[in-house]
Amino acid sequence: MEVVILFWLGLSLGVGIIAKNRGRRSWLWFLLALAATPVLAFALLMLKADLKVEDFVETVSQSIEATHVRCPHCAEYVLPEARVCKYCKGTLVPQDPAVLQEKVKNKIEEEVAQIKAGEYNVMVVAAAAIAFGLLVWLIY
Repeated sequence: MEVVILFWLGLSLGVGIIAKNRGRRSWLWFLLALAATPVLAFALLMLKADLKVEDFVETVSQSIEATHVRCPHCAEYVLPEARVCKYCKGTLVPQDPAVLQEKVKNKIEEEVAQIKAGEYNVMVVAAAAIAFGLLVWLIY
């Protein structure tokens, strides 16, 4: 019986860790997993959107680097279509805003891929912990 309780607590803790990795409140998901079942809590957690990804995309999309370029003379941000820097009056080569948006899109895709890779690592560790717990349970 003690093994089942420890296994339940371990799975609930795993749900809390995965929730924290997805930008959610780990203690709340831990308690939900304890009260319901860890499998149900895990399934609900996976149905929820990953807040880390959403926060990152929102931050990058609203940053000044998404709409402006740096002046090569004074390093201040100016619009990509500008021909003269409004800060230092240096001459600029106008750039296509679509190219800038493409760079931001690529940056978002790379970072989201890294976040997903980190989530994959957590899932692998969680699966290994579950397998180990089952093995201990079966042997005991």
